[in-house]
Amino acid sequence: MQTVQKLSLLIIAALTVITALPPQALYAQNPGDGAVQETDTNTVTVEEYYREINNNFMGDDLADCGGSSAGAAPITGDLISFIKAYGKMAFDIGKQYGIPYDAILAQAMLESSYGKSKLTTEANNFFGIKAGSSWTGPVYNAQTNEQTPGGGEYSVEASFRAYPNPLEGFRGYALFITENPRYADALKHPNDPIAYITALKAAGYATDVEYVSKNVKILKAVQAYIAKNKLFPPSSAVAPDKSPAGGPGGDGASSGPTASTDGCSSDATGIVGKYAFPLKGRKSVVNNPGMFNNNTADRGGHPYIAFDIMANSGTQVVPFLDGTVQDITTDKCGTTMFSVYNSESDLTISYLHLNAGGIPSNGAKVTHGSQVIATVAPGPCGTGDHLHIDAAKGNSRPGCSREKCPSSNASRFTDIGPQLYETYQALPE
Repeated sequence: MQTVQKLSLLIIAALTVITALPPQALYAQNPGDGAVQETDTNTVTVEEYYREINNNFMGDDLADCGGSSAGAAPITGDLISFIKAYGKMAFDIGKQYGIPYDAILAQAMLESSYGKSKLTTEANNFFGIKAGSSWTGPVYNAQTNEQTPGGGEYSVEASFRAYPNPLEGFRGYALFITENPRYADALKHPNDPIAYITALKAAGYATDVEYVSKNVKILKAVQAYIAKNKLFPPSSAVAPDKSPAGGPGGDGASSGPTASTDGCSSDATGIVGKYAFPLKGRKSVVNNPGMFNNNTADRGGHPYIAFDIMANSGTQVVPFLDGTVQDITTDKCGTTMFSVYNSESDLTISYLHLNAGGIPSNGAKVTHGSQVIATVAPGPCGTGDHLHIDAAKGNSRPGCSREKCPSSNASRFTDIGPQLYETYQALPE
């Protein structure tokens, strides 16, 4: 009974926060650019925004993070996971380019099926943006559903834009909107997500006659969850940058947003999609930051694909990828090592040179970036303190060391350098 009462009070509190926001009118998919796949009132400075996040993140238990508002889509695990992975990326992109960040999140969730569509997982296109004649980058061909103005459905083969990583996918969306004159009316509403998406629909972004109503349901759930957990200021209170780089009048040279925060947990690591940087903390936790360059990570002289991230002994290690803990043992340096197998990707991620205490037991389930699974051991094999991490196809780690690695074993290791680079860039400064 007490649990029910507590949950009721939490939901009421969330609704109170939402209803305190400025009222918004209802808003309203064309063979448009997007295709659904299977006033500056209270200026918020960046410093205040980060301080608010650091001070107010709440627990990531689903019940405590829950809550919704009338007319909203349900707050599901998919929605929460998407906000954790891409919430701050959307916030930074929105602020930089003058687009309501909560509208970006709602639209990305709808278009990408909460990040699960093939267009998203294989091409990092979260917004269903078609290639078009002006696009000179890589493309991804796929079947897509369109609608006639009367709501009749038909399927067509279309070419979509492909991006190298999620950050470029979100940035590509912002550039597409800000550099396309037909969306000028939408950009008049940097603080009104409903008016923004209504204008996108009116300008031909999508063919779905219910595009606005579908977006608004997700938007309300996004706003309720964010407000309940005090993750970001409401979009109505975010002052957009005046001269966004890469947008109108910009040169595209800005480094732009680099982080996506773990929505509920405090002191979160860098999370990008289903990957998390394997060390917890800020960028300064890494003692060899130069290993992250040219959109990948240096392999450090191993005879197979592996990475050594220099960090002080005691630095906390978090899961790089979801999975099941297995093969806890002692490595050749006398420190502890273990692996985490992810059945979805058929990948085994191995962590070496760890202290023995605090490691989950064999068979334990771990989630990327969400929990501490180990700490870095001091000076393995007489070298500097560091975490060794590698990834191999299949459900076990092949026997390899710096001194010896048979070619048949080396061939099973796979390159996670780009993912390490992306998640490192997502760490706070």
